[in-house]
Amino acid sequence: MASVTIITDICRASYVHLKEPKKFQENDDLKYRLSPMWPKSGTGSITALGVTFPSSRQNVVDAIKQVVMEEFGFDFDPDNATLAKQYGIQFPPNFKDGDTVLRKENGLPVPGQFDPIAAGNWILNLTAPQGEQPGCVEGRNLSPIDPSAIYSGCWVRCQIEVSAFVTKGTTPSRIISIKLLNVMMCYDDESFGGAGPKQEASSAFAGMAVANTNLSAGVGQGSFQPVAPAAPGKPAPMPPKPAPVAPMAPVLTMNPGCEYTYEYLSKECGWTDHDIVPAGYAT
Repeated sequence: MASVTIITDICRASYVHLKEPKKFQENDDLKYRLSPMWPKSGTGSITALGVTFPSSRQNVVDAIKQVVMEEFGFDFDPDNATLAKQYGIQFPPNFKDGDTVLRKENGLPVPGQFDPIAAGNWILNLTAPQGEQPGCVEGRNLSPIDPSAIYSGCWVRCQIEVSAFVTKGTTPSRIISIKLLNVMMCYDDESFGGAGPKQEASSAFAGMAVANTNLSAGVGQGSFQPVAPAAPGKPAPMPPKPAPVAPMAPVLTMNPGCEYTYEYLSKECGWTDHDIVPAGYAT
């Protein structure tokens, strides 16, 4: 068997299933999957960031041609499916031309309407078998990240193993295999699912610091202890309202030591002066 391991150019991730393996066809084994998209121009770009970078499938094509020559002894064109069949190659890598991908509606292709996301790209399905979950890191300092952080629409690099071998038995076949090994998340971009990447809280609230906050320095660091609430300005439970009496004199004075304030009884409880005095809270 001939085999080579390479790192792809930065590519746009699509059809991402890295958290849990999934069956993509009824009779399939469970697999992890990511479908990289390389612009046909060879250059990726993120308009919101104003950045561009090399993004080509070429080193993947070169790796396929290399292992085929080493194992089978002939040159191979990955884009020629007819030739692959003639050469007895089973499951050859299929670089899908994004300009021919139809838009889907309710899971079904719409005749004559092409997918604007796929257009202008080469697309390749990469998979890994159950039990061999691809490792995932982020591109700032290569720290491990949860596979669910990688979404369809972000930009990634993929480490892949490209192999060529001949099956054993009475009817041997030539096999070309590409296995997804690891994924590095490089850039956020608009999510194909419509949700978009989640912005970090510190970035979301940038420039909105509260200058006169009453939070203490270091709040929220270590074990979280919420700030104790201030003593309530009103007691609980609410006192019972007495029966109304005859009109009283217009001047009211709260009794010394009264546990309630006039504002609380009048505004919060809705009492009138004629309720407060008979209750013994004022004269």
